[in-house]
Amino acid sequence: MKEIEAKFLNINRKELEKKLRKLGAKKIFDSLIEIKQFDYPNKALRKNKSFIRLRKINGKKELTFKRILFAKGAKTARELNIEVSSFSETIEILKVLGLKEFLVGKKRRIRYKIKGTQFEFDKYLGKHKYIPEFLEIEGTPAAIKKYQVLLGVKNPKPYSFYDLVKIYKK
Repeated sequence: MKEIEAKFLNINRKELEKKLRKLGAKKIFDSLIEIKQFDYPNKALRKNKSFIRLRKINGKKELTFKRILFAKGAKTARELNIEVSSFSETIEILKVLGLKEFLVGKKRRIRYKIKGTQFEFDKYLGKHKYIPEFLEIEGTPAAIKKYQVLLGVKNPKPYSFYDLVKIYKK
């Protein structure tokens, strides 16, 4: 599956949620997400603009391979997802394959949807709580631009988690 998404920093979630509801968006998700990202010790996946992620979302466990294809304003990525039955056994399989955990974290995600466009407010918790809440819009390039204007958000960025760490870590 191909996904296109852009992040917007320095946002006011409450104000944007009001605007989204006025536009007809429906809140479809509000929960914690546990995240583990894996790579080889030599960071071969990251060097290839890729990663493997294991997430736990409301009891559902999902393994993802993601490769960034293009990034300028919005990020285009190839994303492959499968649901797995065991979080701990999937971690063991990844470790047996020579991968190690490079990122372990939690975040709260609130998701709204209008037709085929999703709006996700993410706030990292725990050791990454210094990263301010941000908005990610996922959809077609035209939809991202349209809602950027309607919501009054500026400067779309194709930031990764690691980019956010570099920006905000002191």
